[in-house]
Parts: sequence; C-alpha cells; structure tokens
Amino acid sequence: HDEAAETWEQVLSIDPSFFPALNALEELQQRRQNYRAQVDVIARKLEFSEDLADRRELRFRAARIYEDKLDDALEAIAQYRQVGEELADDLDALTALDRLYEKQENWRELIEVIDQRAGLAQSVSARAELMFRAAQVTANEEGETQRAIERLGRVVELAPAHPPTLAALEAFAADGEALDAVMRILEPLYRASRNFGGLAALYEKRLRADAIDPTQKRSDAQVLAQLYETGRGDVAQAFGVWARLFAEEPESAEIQAELERIADLRGDFAPLVDLYSEKLADIVDIERARELAGKVALIYEDALANFEAAARRYEKVLEYGGNEREPLAALERIYERTANWAVLCDVLAKEAHAAPSSEEQADYLFRAGDVRERHMNDMQAAVASYREALERVPRHRAARSALERLMANATERAAIVEVLEPVYEADQNFVGMVDLLAVKLSLQDVPGERAAIHQRIAEICERHLGDNVRALDAGADDFLMKPL
Repeated sequence: HDEAAETWEQVLSIDPSFFPALNALEELQQRRQNYRAQVDVIARKLEFSEDLADRRELRFRAARIYEDKLDDALEAIAQYRQVGEELADDLDALTALDRLYEKQENWRELIEVIDQRAGLAQSVSARAELMFRAAQVTANEEGETQRAIERLGRVVELAPAHPPTLAALEAFAADGEALDAVMRILEPLYRASRNFGGLAALYEKRLRADAIDPTQKRSDAQVLAQLYETGRGDVAQAFGVWARLFAEEPESAEIQAELERIADLRGDFAPLVDLYSEKLADIVDIERARELAGKVALIYEDALANFEAAARRYEKVLEYGGNEREPLAALERIYERTANWAVLCDVLAKEAHAAPSSEEQADYLFRAGDVRERHMNDMQAAVASYREALERVPRHRAARSALERLMANATERAAIVEVLEPVYEADQNFVGMVDLLAVKLSLQDVPGERAAIHQRIAEICERHLGDNVRALDAGADDFLMKPL
C-alpha cells in the first residue's frame, strides 16, 4: 500500500489535477482506514473540481469522515457550511448542521439553521414545527423567554391551531412577567375562535398577579366577568368576579350595581346580602356604610321577604345617623305589613318627630291614633294621638272626625270634649260648640259647673246663633238649678 501510494503521489507531482490518480489514492487511503489522509486527498480534489454537484458530493463525503471516523465535529460543520455557501439553501447540509449544532450544544448557530430550514419548508405544518422548535431552543437552552414568546407568536400567525405552540404559550402564562406578552398573542386568537374558557383562564391569571395596577385590575375584572356572563353563560362565575372586586372596593357604587344586576338576573339574592353584610364593618365612610346597610335591608324586604331581618337592618341604618325619614318609612311599611301594631305606632311617633312640617307631623300622629283605634282597640291611646295631631294642626280634618266619631264611646267622651272644645272655639264652630257643651253637661254632676255650662250655651245661642228659644231654654235650666 505504501508503494502504491508513493506511485500515485509521483503521478500527481507531474499533474496535481489528474483525477484518476486522486481517485485511486483516495480509495487506497480509505482501504487503509487512513481517514486523515483520505480527507486530505478530498481537499486536493476540491482544489481542482469546478462542478458544483461534484464539489457538494466531495464535501459531504469529507464531512461524514470527519464526523463518523475522526470524531471531528467542527471540521464536519465547516464542510457543511461550505456546501451552504456554494449551494444556498441545501436542505441536506442544513439538516446535518442542525444535528451537529445540537450535539455540540451550539444553540445560537442551531437556531439560525432551524430558521433557515423553516424558511425552506414546503408545507405549513412542517414550517410550524421547525419554528416551534426554534422557540423551544430559545427558551429552554438560551433562557430568553421574551424572544421565545415572540417566536411562538409568529408560529400562531402561521398556524393558529398548532397545539404544541398553544400549550407552550399557556405554560409561559404562568410566569407573571411573561403573561402580558402571552396575552397579546392568545387573546385575539381565543376571541376569534370563541375559546372563552381559555381567555377567562388568562384573565384569571392576570388578576391574581401581585403587581397588577389597580386600574388595570378593575378593567380586567370587567372583561373577565363579561366573558363568564356572555361568553360562557356562567352568571355565578361572573358574580364571583365582581364579589372579589367588591372585597377590595366595598364602597364602589359601580361594583355594587353589577352585583345587584347579576343577583337579579340569577334570581338569587342570598349570596349578595351575605356579601354586603360581611363587608359593612370594613367601610370607613359613614354615609357609604349607611347606604349599603339600606341596600341590605331592602334586599331582605323585597327580594327575600324576610321582614324580621329587614327590620333589624333598617334599625341599623338609623344607628348610622343622618336622614331618618327613609328607614323610618321602610319600618312603617314592614310593621304594617306584618301587623306589628304596637311597634308601628312607635315608628309613626318617630316619623312625626322627624317630619319638618306641622302638617306632616299631624298626619303621622293621626295614623298612630287610627292604628290604635282600629287595630289595637286602645281608645285612650287613640284619643291621645288624635289630640297630639290637633295640637300640631287644629283644623286637621281627619283627626277631628275621628274624635267626633269616638264621642259615642262613653269612656273617652270627657277626654274628647276637653280636646275638641278649644278647637271648636278657636274655629268659631258655634253649632258644634253647643252640641259639645250639651255632651259636657251630660257628664257634669256638680250643680255649679252645670249652671256655668247652661249659661255658656244660652250665651252662644243668643249672641252667635240668634236662637233665642234655645237660649231661653238654657237660661231657664240655669235658673232652675240655682238654689232659692
């Protein structure tokens, strides 16, 4: 073999480009397994080979020898790169470089080669797979998450339904720092595909992020609640989102309005009243707390028909101070509806005290009297209430009529006369005054007092009614009662 090799070298010394000699020499070195000498011969062939196809075959052969026989990956890479320079976009060379760079853990060069392979891929699926792989190498080997996400975004643009890419993006979404970048890619995709579950999961992740801006958090929560309600038809989940916001902003009227709307939509107010009741103690602003307590009371009254609980809550509203008229009106409504007459009268008395005008005060006091008369059969208390009404407004027609009607009650007749007498006199109701004095006369046993009453009747009949006959009768009665 040595002699043969020497012979061929002598030939080549005469003509270095004599290919039969070069071929024979290469074959000889291959049989001798002298691979270093073989690749040297291939290099000499390359000096004189001009055909690109031949040069490609030579470099591939040299690269395989370097890789498989000489364990020289770097020289193998150099050969394949030369193929790429001479024959751009050679897929076989790129595939070989892909393998070698991965084996060498040369990630930067590997990504570049994968990108080249992706650009040459004939099908969308093949290109997507290569682009996805480049993104994986970028993330896993180079640790560049943002660049990897950008690459995955380009995969989504090419193949929106590529499962590994979507799974990778969703995995990145667990990283709070990467979440916004992921959402910019996935949100339009999920909206277009009506994947409201996936979209809701993204917003849930962002809402749980510690560093989220409060304004952004409110906006995201609104979007999430809408996704649950209109996208997925899950109003319970939508209520839960607003409840979380309410826990952080219990004084927000906007949040309360949404909670109340959804509760009404669900026809279930129990969770809402529990939520409001739990947060009442946390509200610093007294007026806001009072307003929320009023809402709790109204829900118990109207939505839950729990009048006992509603009354307790309205009493709580009164404890906050401020305008008493609305909670008192509600208590009046509840106690009348539940026929709790004694407590209703107490409330009416408070309403009278809170009313700004004498007319309104008189109306409340009259109502208290009416309740005591009609529902409690407490005529003494009823007369007292009517008396108070007339003290505010002497011409209160309803109170006067009630007392006139109760004149038939012998027990309360004297008290009624005492109330109506100054009222009639101030009103110059002389006819009524005479009738009233007649009743008063029937109640009087003392002769001197009876005589005075007769005298007053006679005087009124003569001076104000022009009824001399009746005046004379009253005077005669007065005369007969005087001692001789």
